[in-house]
Amino acid sequence: MSKMSLREMSKASLRELKEAQKFRLPDLEKSPVPVLAGMFRPHITTGDGTELSVQASQYHYCEPRWNGADYTRVEVGFPSTTVPFSWRDYIDGPRFGFFKWLGMVFGLVPDETTETVYAYIPVEKVTWFIGRHGGIAFLGKED
Repeated sequence: MSKMSLREMSKASLRELKEAQKFRLPDLEKSPVPVLAGMFRPHITTGDGTELSVQASQYHYCEPRWNGADYTRVEVGFPSTTVPFSWRDYIDGPRFGFFKWLGMVFGLVPDETTETVYAYIPVEKVTWFIGRHGGIAFLGKED
């Protein structure tokens, strides 16, 4: 399986998600809304209520870096829950160490993993994270 829409990802098993090689954002149910010079896509809310912003366009940290492509790396912003330690390599800004990450997981220090943007993160990591949190429940934020 080389391409999966977000709808297919929400229904896929983790094995199917791992097999997916490309992430095609134009398959979103809602079309992108033009915002300033770039494109904005709705937040993803997972089955367990986790929210994250997954963006890709010529104005985002993604590969390839043009609109409407088959993306292999995307930009993920401001997830509402702690992300896996391996994502620290993709932070757009200062990195944090393993022990600080452990402190964030156990609530001993403020969780900085939710207050940042992750640049050029491989789609496989994003689809795994979404699958781990129950797949896509809906697109957009709850009001």
